[in-house]
Amino acid sequence: MIYSLFPIPVGVYTIDIPSNIDENFFNSLEDISGNHGLVTKGVSSHDTVKGNQFLLDNEQLLEIKNQIQTCVNEYTRSVGLQPLVITGSWFNIMEPNGEVLAHQHRGSTISGAFYVQSEANTCPFILTNPYNDFKILDIPSEDTQFNSKEARIDSQTGRLILFPSYIMHRTETNISNSNRIVISFNTLPLQIVQSNKQVDLSSPHSKNSAHQTYSNTTGGKR
Repeated sequence: MIYSLFPIPVGVYTIDIPSNIDENFFNSLEDISGNHGLVTKGVSSHDTVKGNQFLLDNEQLLEIKNQIQTCVNEYTRSVGLQPLVITGSWFNIMEPNGEVLAHQHRGSTISGAFYVQSEANTCPFILTNPYNDFKILDIPSEDTQFNSKEARIDSQTGRLILFPSYIMHRTETNISNSNRIVISFNTLPLQIVQSNKQVDLSSPHSKNSAHQTYSNTTGGKR
């Protein structure tokens, strides 16, 4: 008998989007919009937030944040983790023909991508199998859950994907004619946040950042 040991938990959920949260809403946040080194075409708030100014703390996004936190709570209960809280959060608006380069989120337990606007079957979210580097003598005869190098999840409006932050992930090129809008975020154990109040764990500009991304193409910090 074959047992599936050490599975990698990935959560996929559906979240309601308030009618006022659309592309016009994000375009109104010009004061915190800029470029993101990992998004080839588009704008982002990742590198422009200041202090504790995080996207999901915006009053108009609190309904979405509460729904996300509920899903995070369900995820942690299902996999047996201590409670997690959302730390840093930001948005990316990807234009047609854009893509997100491969990276991971250091200093975070699980990360998430919530698609506010994304046409189905146009820009899949891709997770890289973290065991690839260890299977140096594996020669697959067919693609199975035990030997696949990547997993693709369709990014579509209203979908939330939760995944361990250490997993390298990216997207394919956005073949839609529309912009793709995603809210991304990180988490940390509640007990760590409460015991480290003197350290700003969630600031992307801090040495102790809760979100540090690395590109596997350059090896450099983003």
